[in-house]
Amino acid sequence: MISWDSSAKVFPAPSGWGVRLKYAYIIKCDQVVKDSNGNITELHCTADLESKTGGATARRKIKGTIHG
Repeated sequence: MISWDSSAKVFPAPSGWGVRLKYAYIIKCDQVVKDSNGNITELHCTADLESKTGGATARRKIKGTIHG
């Protein structure tokens, strides 16, 4: 289960927004799946495989980077 710390100085990316995975690709969240209590249980995402450093879409403007 994924939890969200509302006191964190970051924002949750809504469905359809793109973010970069550090040292990797830009991903876009296509669907957010929640359980009956409203907790996020799954994220269905699509990776842009051309967005890795040096790729055709690597310089596309995105909202942020996820550091792991």
